[in-house]
Amino acid sequence: MSVETKPRSTPVSIVIPVYNRLDLTRQCLNALRRYTADHEHEIIVVDNGSTDGTTDELREMQDEGRLRAVFNQKNEASPSPATRAPPRRAIPTCCS
Repeated sequence: MSVETKPRSTPVSIVIPVYNRLDLTRQCLNALRRYTADHEHEIIVVDNGSTDGTTDELREMQDEGRLRAVFNQKNEASPSPATRAPPRRAIPTCCS
């Protein structure tokens, strides 16, 4: 008996903490769109109280369904804000 298997796509959560620098945030998001397939990942952007228009642009992108966003009131300069938006599924990584 032959069993046909299809390759499965493993979803990946990409968490991007940002504070101001809207120009770099746009570049990063554009590069992700250009070089990755939509079904391969979800994008979560954690805004740490930006004051340069980043927050407004991220809200617009979130409303369009292009990403998930977490908005902090102030810049919490530690990795902890990124953990407030848990990915759909954690995937262990290993470097060799």
